[in-house]
Amino acid sequence: MRKRITLVLIGVLIGVSFIVLVRQPASAATTTLNPVADSYVQADLATSNFGTTTAVKVDGSPATVSYLKFDVQSTETPTKATLKVFTPTSSTTPINVRSVADTAWGETTINYNNKPATGASAIASPVPIAANSTLSFDVTNLVTGNGLVSFAVDTTSSTSKSLPSRESTTNKPELVLETGTAPPPTTPPPTGNPGEPIADSYVQSDLPGSNFGTASAVKVDGSPDTVSYLKFDVTGMTQGKKATLKLFTPIASSTPINVRPVADTTWAETGLTYTNRPTPGTEVVASSSFTANSTISIDVTSLVPGNGVVSFAVDTTSGTSKSLPSKENATVANRPKLVIEDGTAPPPTTPPPTTPPPTSGSTTIAVGGDVACSTTEANYNGGLGTATACHMKQTSDLVLAMAPTRVWATGDLQYNSGSLADFDVSYENSWGRFRNITDPVVGNHEYGTTGAGGYYTYFGNAASPQEPGCTKSCLGYYSFDVPVGSSKWHVAVINSECTRIGGGVGCAVDSPQYNWLQADLRANAGTTCTAVLTHRPRWSSNSFASPDIQPLVDVMDANNVDLLLTGHAHSYERFAPQNKDAQADPNGIREIIVGTGGRDSQGFGTVSPNSLVRKNQTFGVMKLVLKPTGYDWSFVPDPSTPFADSGSGTCS
Repeated sequence: MRKRITLVLIGVLIGVSFIVLVRQPASAATTTLNPVADSYVQADLATSNFGTTTAVKVDGSPATVSYLKFDVQSTETPTKATLKVFTPTSSTTPINVRSVADTAWGETTINYNNKPATGASAIASPVPIAANSTLSFDVTNLVTGNGLVSFAVDTTSSTSKSLPSRESTTNKPELVLETGTAPPPTTPPPTGNPGEPIADSYVQSDLPGSNFGTASAVKVDGSPDTVSYLKFDVTGMTQGKKATLKLFTPIASSTPINVRPVADTTWAETGLTYTNRPTPGTEVVASSSFTANSTISIDVTSLVPGNGVVSFAVDTTSGTSKSLPSKENATVANRPKLVIEDGTAPPPTTPPPTTPPPTSGSTTIAVGGDVACSTTEANYNGGLGTATACHMKQTSDLVLAMAPTRVWATGDLQYNSGSLADFDVSYENSWGRFRNITDPVVGNHEYGTTGAGGYYTYFGNAASPQEPGCTKSCLGYYSFDVPVGSSKWHVAVINSECTRIGGGVGCAVDSPQYNWLQADLRANAGTTCTAVLTHRPRWSSNSFASPDIQPLVDVMDANNVDLLLTGHAHSYERFAPQNKDAQADPNGIREIIVGTGGRDSQGFGTVSPNSLVRKNQTFGVMKLVLKPTGYDWSFVPDPSTPFADSGSGTCS
């Protein structure tokens, strides 16, 4: 049950009484921003501008300084701010970050002659700096609130260094903002011995020039030829030791996965392509057949000659693509690992746990909507999409690597009219891979086919379980429970196409859906955590907000709903908890719009009250981890459109 505790402060401001409601923060969050502008200036080219280049540079001679500008939009002052820049080259001289008070400089006009002054004190990186590494600078003291903030990056080294800029396709600069009161982890998860890869990527024959080094999964496939590369820094490998490569696979196969040695270890994670890939050796170590959601253990002792850097190529002859979580994957336990152990000692009968066993458990959910293009659309491109549209296959690969228990698909799942023919091809070959674990939500585009017949036929009873066998003009609202350890979450799915059900007033007070939702939530009042899934959001910083569902939101507010998860707007937006009247309330409903499932991107207009994070021009899905008394969220992006947002909340 939700407990509302309010401390009331009464005062007078210019003769007007006011009341302030003070509550403790309900959650903590992390937001990652890319620059809104970046460039560099160079002393020997004093009038030149480099604002559109894919790299910014630093150099001590000639003096070369990079400038980065970020737009901080948060209702909370960050508790920590970290600037991250990627460097492809090593150095024994630090890279420095300085404050820049003047934020009026322009990306396409800044040069050495008109550059703004920088602060005298510097935040220096540790040295030595390794090649292909990300440097993190604690800039908390330089980010004091909302608005534009600028940094200057320089070095005294006389060796020029090129750092990827915001125009780069990978490794863009980031400003990571942490807010709230999330406790620090008690014990960081072990990384193994020697542990996770220092680099991993995959190459694909039909995309010979593409690099996938920042993807959250590596892939293997027999057609098109797709090979993964893993690089480890091996320590502790001596005679009598055993080396085991561990790979997690979300799907089953009777065809083995093969591991081959790669003598050339100079390949770069962000530079590897099918065209320049190193040649694997002829020795092959194969796995046995494997089940879904299992860890494959492959004895690679013969491929590890001793300490140092070692590389493997991983492939398969299977014609079914397999996505294996990479070192960038959010689930630490599922990342690749190379384990070195004593090959002669018998294994313990009951290995002691390295961390205390969980007492409550958790459940992983993938969330996203606005997914699949029609096969007749120009951007469909054989299901692969283009740079700006039809990324349904790419986002489905993210879901596959996540290996969720359920998929919450928040509407407009098949464009442009939700035809069964398109569902059977475009959606089926992407998100259809998870149809048997999907809890679907009907969207407006599904009704492009009369009565949303394609949608209801494709998903069957899962789309409207109150009406078994219904394939057209069904109710489309239902509820279910999700087990979480020894507890559960209650989840209600509503049909936000209010004019298409209930005689045209399907969301109004006393409509069948209104009365059903009220009865359903009241019947589950004893459940600690509750979520509602809808296609149309109630609040949105563009034209997609839906006042029609306000009566249903009133019911949610009265019955202590914690999460409202939506699509419809082709963007990502996260709101602070708020009440039915859009007033900030730490014990209220947190709405998150995840309309980034693949179709395309849409922009923003006037910012809605309590909107904390907004991002368009990105594709991806949200990973939602349900816990007995709360939840964690993290946005998992398509590597081609990087963006991050994560945090946690407590049910009220």
